[in-house]
Amino acid sequence: VLHPETKKALDLALIKMEFKNILQKDWAPSVMNKKVSNNCCLNFYGPPGTGKTVSVKALASILQKPIVQVDFSELLSKWVGGTGKNIKKYFDKAKELDAILFFDEADTLLHSRANAGSG
Repeated sequence: VLHPETKKALDLALIKMEFKNILQKDWAPSVMNKKVSNNCCLNFYGPPGTGKTVSVKALASILQKPIVQVDFSELLSKWVGGTGKNIKKYFDKAKELDAILFFDEADTLLHSRANAGSG
């Protein structure tokens, strides 16, 4: 059960992911910039229990793709540049597997810049 606007956004994302090759090659090759990735990025937000993780699993099932789930204990590094290298490793793995890259509880890493006291 989804809010109608949320369902519409997910349906549009699915259309883009399922038909990206047709869109890029046949319909609008001059519009679809080949230098820019035509992957789809979705940001689910809301309080616990609102279905964010279930939505990712449903999308993976519909698209018949595996999920590469980021484990923040393996992601964060105390060394300069280490976290960036770890993030790149997950992106590379998802690309290799043609998988959905899932940063669960991403707010742990992707917090507001307004808080200047944090890393």
